[in-house]
Amino acid sequence: MRVLGGRCGALLACLLLVLPVSEAN
Repeated sequence: MRVLGGRCGALLACLLLVLPVSEAN
């Protein structure tokens, strides 16, 4: 469960970083 939570957190963090970049493009 902790591993899945960590992966979900990483995915959310990546999305937050990618969204602004995609909007800028």
